[in-house]
Formats: sequence, C-alpha cells, structure tokens
Amino acid sequence: MVISLIPDISHGSEKEDSVIQNLMRSGLRRSLALDAPLGDLLMRNMSYRFFSLSNRNGNEILNQDSIYSFSNIGQFNSLLSLGSNDNYKFFLQTTIRHADFEIDNYFRSSAKRFDIGLLSTRSNTNQSASFFSANIIAESNVGRPENMPMSRSGAGIGIRLEGGQQISQKWSLSGKAEILDWQGTHKMQSMTTGDQNKRYDVSNNRIYANFDLIRSFSWLSGQSQWRTGVHYLTNDYGKSLSRDKSAFIEPFGDNETISVARTSFLQTWPIRSASKFNFFIEIDLDFEIDNHMHNLNSDRFGLNHKIGMQWAPRMGNMLRLEYHNFEGRQGLGKREGLMLVFLFDGV
Repeated sequence: MVISLIPDISHGSEKEDSVIQNLMRSGLRRSLALDAPLGDLLMRNMSYRFFSLSNRNGNEILNQDSIYSFSNIGQFNSLLSLGSNDNYKFFLQTTIRHADFEIDNYFRSSAKRFDIGLLSTRSNTNQSASFFSANIIAESNVGRPENMPMSRSGAGIGIRLEGGQQISQKWSLSGKAEILDWQGTHKMQSMTTGDQNKRYDVSNNRIYANFDLIRSFSWLSGQSQWRTGVHYLTNDYGKSLSRDKSAFIEPFGDNETISVARTSFLQTWPIRSASKFNFFIEIDLDFEIDNHMHNLNSDRFGLNHKIGMQWAPRMGNMLRLEYHNFEGRQGLGKREGLMLVFLFDGV
C-alpha cells in the first residue's frame, strides 16, 4: 500500500470565485491589496529624516509648514488559483509596486517592490472568509536631496506574513507583519577632499506590522466599510561605515520608530449609467501614538481625503484610480498624490 503525503488538489473555478467573493464582501481582499499604510509611514519617515539632515548640514528649510510633498504610486496585485483539497484552497499571491515621492524641489525618491507567496483559505460551510499567507518580499530604493550633496540607494529582501478572519456577517479582523533586511550605500561629498564622494555601507532591519478591525455594510444606496487599526514601523540601523572605517551618524540615531492609530470610512456607489464603474470617497483620521523623531513631531493628528473611481469588469478584476490629500491638523505634513491599482484574480 502506498500512502501519499501530498494532499489531493483539484481545480474548480466556482469554488475560487466564491472565495474571492467572500473576501471582497468581508473587506479582507482589500486588506491583502492595501499597502498604502506602509507607504504612508515610509513617506513620513523620509520627510522627518530629510528635514533633520537639512538642519544638521546648515540647509535649514524655511516655512516647513507650507511645503507640500507629492507621491505617485502604481500597483499590481493578484491572486491566482493553484487548486484545492477537502480543507483548503490555495492561491499564488503577487504584488508589484512602484512609488515616486518628492518634497517640493528639495528631495526625490523612488521605490520598487515585488512580493510573491502562497495564500490559503479554509473551506467552511458558513461562507465566512478567512486567509493566511506567507510571502517573500524584495525592494529597491533610491533617495536624493536636491539641496545637499548626498544620496542613498540599496535593496532588501525579507518575509511577510498576513492573516484575516471574518468573525460575523459584518465584522472581520486582519493583520500583517513583515521584516526586511536592507543593504545599501550612502554617498556624500567629503568636506576635506572636495568633489570626491565618501561612501558608507548602510544596513537597516525594517519591521512593519499592523492590525485592523473591519466592518462592512450597505448604506446610502452603496457599500460602506469602516476600518480602524494600529500601524507600526521601525528602522534599526547597524553601524554605517566608510572604507576608512569612519561612521555615518543617522539623523535620529540607530533606531527610528513611528506608530499610528488610524480610523477610516470608505463609501462606494455604483454609477447607474455605467454598471461596471463605481465612484468612491474615503476619509482617514490619524493619530501618531509614538514617534522617536521628536524634533519634528509637533502635529500628531492628520486627516486624509481620498476620491476616485474604479472599473470592475468581473468579480476579482478591478482598475482603481484615486487622488489623496493628507494634511496635519496644525498645517504640517501636507501631502497629495495619485494612486493607480490593478487587481487581477482568477485562474
């Protein structure tokens, strides 16, 4: 007798369609595609670092409260069916993301990211949605202040774990955690050797985590989703040395930490004259719980407005374009930008 250790996996498009539909209705599919909170914390972190470095190098930016930052983001996200057995359904999860960020004419950066992994959902009879996924993540970054003779570039690799569970018809929980080992080079013009650049090796262990409570319901002839949670980001820098073993001092020391509590409300309406199109608005309210970058932490509250349209030709396929505008309640931290997301789920 031969006993197989590999579970019997079959393919069935109807099962996969019902899984995607349940993830959509519960708000958990959006949790999988929602990388904006991580991007937001990284942009805040870059802004704080830039202004601190400017002050340290004698290039203080005047009227910092009136300076805008801009971001343009493109993202592809997909779940492709790999099959199922009696207890689980399996999907290949993929995310590709490109982001450009600038602070007026003072600073520019670009980031590219690729995630790939396995997602599983549990078969059940009550049609509640749930998932668990494990991904390998790869990222490359480059940043350059326009008012200082320096730049930083590098790449990293890491892992990300995600999970979500629908706990009732309208309520769900989701969370994710990732760790990235980033290695790069910091270049700056030496004060003693003129135009010659000095190079420092930079090591950064970055950890990001978040937890969300989600409520999905119908309201005002459309679909509503309330989401509230906590987001945490920390950068832990190893000793950054040049070839002559002199150290580069990070603007906030070897550790940078920021955590944000966020509550948001998303309202989506179908466009009657174009059945495959939807119009949406979203409002986010942020509060910085903790921020180790103290000298620029004078505006803990932030309000983010989003508006956009999405085209969904079939279940699991969507093209979404949004404009967002973030502003601190005391006038600091102004930011706006565009985001284009292509969602493709299927066989």
